Amino acid sequence: MTSRTIIELLAARHTEDVFVPECRIGGATGRGTIMDAWAMPKSWAHPAVCAYEVKVSRNDFVRDTKWRSYLDCCNLFYFVAPPGIISVAELPPEAGLLETSVTGARLFVKKKAPHRAVEIPDCVFRYVIMNRCRIIAEDTPGRRFNWKVDNWERELAKRLEDRNYGRLLGRRIGEAYRKDVLQIQTENIKMEALMKNYEDHRAFLVKMGFNPDNTYVSKWEFEARWQKMQSGVDPAFIRDLRRSAEKLTEIAGQLESKEPPK
Repeated sequence: MTSRTIIELLAARHTEDVFVPECRIGGATGRGTIMDAWAMPKSWAHPAVCAYEVKVSRNDFVRDTKWRSYLDCCNLFYFVAPPGIISVAELPPEAGLLETSVTGARLFVKKKAPHRAVEIPDCVFRYVIMNRCRIIAEDTPGRRFNWKVDNWERELAKRLEDRNYGRLLGRRIGEAYRKDVLQIQTENIKMEALMKNYEDHRAFLVKMGFNPDNTYVSKWEFEARWQKMQSGVDPAFIRDLRRSAEKLTEIAGQLESKEPPK
């Protein structure tokens, strides 16, 4: 991504403002430093002059120190860069950050620049008026910049980017939906197998004389009936026999403890 591409994005951002790319400060042509872009809104009530420093490489951002001289010429100062060049954490407190999209079609505010009450030097305005202003009719053929055409081209590029993003998002949603459907189908197969197993067990219980739907039959009654079916003898009868045997043993012991008659 080139600096020119980013400057064009900034120009589109300030379509209704005074916009000056490569704005010189510090004197006439040939002296002073140059801001990458300078913009002034057409408003007396809310002055918010912006200066922009464009960075397309990491090394350029790290080594640059001249940007501080721009602070006296603007109320808002922004670095502008492609993604990954500048992080918000390393920005100085006076600066904001604009970041381009990956395709270079849009600008995003990553950090808003603080507004500073600065009196813009007259030399900046004189340079803009004397060296950069042209009195030209709106429909005069052959003027240097046709921002309307540029804006339409950027709008078309933005729409193309949005459409491509929508397609990508649709594919991702479709893939997630297919995974969910496959998982549901797998769970349904497992559930059908469990239901089949349950029906087999239920049929067996009914065949053996049990009613699985009778919620009033206790677990103990089921176990007792099952034991009876296995042994062929009613468990209650076996229990009574054991109690009778215990009672007879007790009586026999009492009889043995008594002395025989003399």
